[in-house]
Amino acid sequence: MPFDKITRTNGGTTQPTTDKPQPKPKPKATEGPLSRPLSPASQKQQKQDKKTTTTTKTTTTTTTTTTTTTTNTCKNLRYDSSKTVNWQLSQASLEQQQQQDCMIVNLIDSPGHVDFSSEVSAALRLADGALVVVDCAKGVCVQTRTVMRQALFEYVKPCLFINKLDKMFTKWPNDLEACYQALFKAIQDTNQVIQSADPGTFGPLTVHPQNASVAFGSGLQGWGFSLRDFASIYHDRHGISERKMMKKLWGDNWWDPKTKVWSKEKTLKRQVRGFNHFVLRNLVALHQACIAHDVPKLTKWIHKRFKLDKWPEGLVGAGGHRDAKTEKLKHKDLFVNLIKRWLPAANPILEMVRMHLPDPAKAQSYRMPILYSGPQDDQAAKAIQKADPNGPLMMYISKMLPSANGPRFWAFGRVFSGTLRAGESVMVLNNDASVKPVVTKCGCVSLMMGPYTSSVAFAAPGCIVGVSGIDKCLVKNGTLTSPSSSPHAFRGMKLAVSAVVRRAVRLDGKKPGGGNKGTSKLAQALGQLQQSDPLVKVYKTDHGEWVVAGCGELHLEVCLKDLREFMGSSSGSALVASEPLVSFRECLVSDTGDGQTVVSKSLNGHNRLHATAEPLPQALVDAMAHSIHNKADGKGADGKGAFALTEDVWSDPKRRAKALVSEFGWDPNTAKKVWAIATEGNTANVLLDASKGAQYAHEIKDLIISGFMQACREGLYTQEPLTGLLVSLSDFKVHIDPLHRGARQIIPMASRLVHLAQLKAKTGLLEPLYELTISGPKSAEKGIYSTLRKRNATVVDCKGDSGGGFIEVVAYLPVRKSFGFPGELRANTHGEAFVEMMFSQWALVPGENLRVSGSLANTIVNDIRKRKGMPRDLPEKL
Repeated sequence: MPFDKITRTNGGTTQPTTDKPQPKPKPKATEGPLSRPLSPASQKQQKQDKKTTTTTKTTTTTTTTTTTTTTNTCKNLRYDSSKTVNWQLSQASLEQQQQQDCMIVNLIDSPGHVDFSSEVSAALRLADGALVVVDCAKGVCVQTRTVMRQALFEYVKPCLFINKLDKMFTKWPNDLEACYQALFKAIQDTNQVIQSADPGTFGPLTVHPQNASVAFGSGLQGWGFSLRDFASIYHDRHGISERKMMKKLWGDNWWDPKTKVWSKEKTLKRQVRGFNHFVLRNLVALHQACIAHDVPKLTKWIHKRFKLDKWPEGLVGAGGHRDAKTEKLKHKDLFVNLIKRWLPAANPILEMVRMHLPDPAKAQSYRMPILYSGPQDDQAAKAIQKADPNGPLMMYISKMLPSANGPRFWAFGRVFSGTLRAGESVMVLNNDASVKPVVTKCGCVSLMMGPYTSSVAFAAPGCIVGVSGIDKCLVKNGTLTSPSSSPHAFRGMKLAVSAVVRRAVRLDGKKPGGGNKGTSKLAQALGQLQQSDPLVKVYKTDHGEWVVAGCGELHLEVCLKDLREFMGSSSGSALVASEPLVSFRECLVSDTGDGQTVVSKSLNGHNRLHATAEPLPQALVDAMAHSIHNKADGKGADGKGAFALTEDVWSDPKRRAKALVSEFGWDPNTAKKVWAIATEGNTANVLLDASKGAQYAHEIKDLIISGFMQACREGLYTQEPLTGLLVSLSDFKVHIDPLHRGARQIIPMASRLVHLAQLKAKTGLLEPLYELTISGPKSAEKGIYSTLRKRNATVVDCKGDSGGGFIEVVAYLPVRKSFGFPGELRANTHGEAFVEMMFSQWALVPGENLRVSGSLANTIVNDIRKRKGMPRDLPEKL
């Protein structure tokens, strides 16, 4: 869960101008999501009541559990305890008052399921810190590793919350050392992921319980602690400082209860690990006393262990007796009621945020080089680096949030420099380069408090706000800047997943709302869907069919649900979707032959292109298609001088040539002759000019590139994208008269050249693979393997825990075989095994040459051509 921290000075960074929420029914105080800020009169009344409520929000997903907790110093919030699953990010701005200082925490809650990784990417771009939540029993899951790497590539600093500690009290009530080892392994695995992806540019990032960058607890039950909570109790008794006591409470520090002496090594059987004796033993004893409902023993234990003159406020009434509410609680409820009052999760979490996560000014000083695409020394770059409120406006919009009022959107983003004011003119720069910059006036500027909004007069650097009135100028995400500034934008987000699963949608004319009026509503709703989701793609085929592409089966189900809501009840019920379809890629598996070239003629016969084609090395394809932000100083993630293969490297001829020579061994003269690189849709294709002395080559260069790009978007055999292709232009025959070498002649000729190369060489078909991580008891092993064999999955690893009762299987599964897999796995293992599916890679379909009749690749190609209405027979010539 990403956090962004703002320190308020001189009256604050945001000033509410109205408390009016969007026109939705106002929930009761005990219901509903995070509500609007209270009015001044209500705040005054709240102070008179001298009572605040600790609010807790828990979001549980299949891969990670995201817990958001606010302390009783965070005002003006309410909580919806019924919310259990969230498919979209949501944000709230929390205010923490601490003595004379005031801190605002911008909290973004994002889903943990792999199908919604794009929501995590949108949140990470706006955040400076992340709260990583790990299940103490399952440890670090596959998706957690992916999200952590995403965070570190965005230079977002992590801290850790070990969740579901309550389960250990029932799993290992008498084996405290086993509890400790499980917690130790979770922290160790987390640090291994951090170290493997640490860019090394903004200090140490590993987390440790000794410095309170790790907290433990239960998000569902709303309690938690760090070692500081227990060190503050025991350090006086041991005559050492609180800081030294925290170090004693973790690691190999052994306590002798008889001699009262600490030791670094365990030499006697009676010696106990410090964490087990002073932390876990107390928690387990409290749990057992509550389960037994032994109130006298419980009362005595609290007084003896912690020397409390009275129980926590609100737990007991006058005279030291239990209050009526606690009297009625029994067993587990009593434990939850006691421990969340004694150790509220809000305190350690907010302490981690305050002590270990950076404020905007500090974070932007090292994040600016990887965020800003313009010159690193211009006015905007310096203002971003200093978080200067008086500099030029630079705001990044990462997501469009649907408004409750009609088909409009809030532009959700963060101000990095300058000051955004309601009603002022701004320049909108889309990340889609095909959309031109637009100058427009923004509407309201509002804090996003869950489903409610609170208008503010202005937003300074570090503020995360929603902006209305500019949604028609933004496609998905982009940059807001001052109209007078140079049009340099923030770099686009790099998503960890691809839109590899598609479903065709249409309206059933026999149902209400399925007529011509419904068709216009469908087109409008599809535009809204594409705008609201950072990953989803919507397009119309040549046959007039609308297609929605997403990450996985679940992602598309949620997209269709949103699509019906956008259309309204009258037309949404008529929406019909096809079965899930899978995206494929065409590629070359051989070259066009030694010394053999392909020749393409223009329609008028006056122009010719000669070229050879060959497959690109796989390492270069991966580097181009999956460019990531490494070190901004030109070093790789290992810090040993590897070139930083960021997206802008491939668009800069000089940096591109340097990368091709230093990283992939290209000849320097050849590297300088690269005309274009097509990386649209995570593909990788290269156009190279290897001609010598060709006339008019540079005059038609842009037209040839356009034709090359067009052919790469639609391959010859399936109209699916091409990838891994290197086309070398060897000669040109161009007419001297410009009228005979215009766009209508050159662009189709260049496209035909690529398709002729596919005919000349062997063409293969690539399909997407999921990486499956299946976990379950040993008894479910037979059901796991039978399900994998039935789906033609490839098992790559299988490991079990030290006790031999739990196994984890890692396998690769074609996406086309994945539909319905989780349900079948649950059925075959009687609900004992669980799977995490994540897009892994593109792999060649068996039967390398798709023209070979009867091969699997050929069968799939024929199915695709039939579905798209293409001729059944594969083309033999053009």
